[in-house]
Amino acid sequence: MSTSFNGVTLDVHAHLCVFHHGRAERDLLLVPFLREGLRRGEACRYFAAAGGGKKP
Repeated sequence: MSTSFNGVTLDVHAHLCVFHHGRAERDLLLVPFLREGLRRGEACRYFAAAGGGKKP
């Protein structure tokens, strides 16, 4: 079984790393991907750097 992200086919157990600017872009990129995984009963995890990774 596979899924796709932005036109790219991802195989089972694939990992995805996405860089985004702001919450709106994050949601546009990740929500459809996460929704499909949850619909299929797959485990989904989201990790983010606090503060957007900005240096002090």
